Amino acid sequence: MSIRLANQVLFLINVPEAARAGNDALAPKEVARRLNRAGYMMAVGIRSLFFAVPLVFWLFGPAFLVVATIGLLVALFRLDRSQVMD
Repeated sequence: MSIRLANQVLFLINVPEAARAGNDALAPKEVARRLNRAGYMMAVGIRSLFFAVPLVFWLFGPAFLVVATIGLLVALFRLDRSQVMD
């Protein structure tokens, strides 16, 4: 969904100015809203993929599920709290 929406945004950005007149869906604010939504969907999709990893480890036993879940929580905590250094 995020790739499809980002692709649509790329087309909307390249619409000539004359064709945008009178169409609210082609307004810069609307295009920016769609781009932000595509980014949000990408973040949700990546998180869903990350949460699938402990479920795969569950096939090997409950102890692996617990270890993988703790590892995922630590990794996500570090990713969410990391600061970009210039």
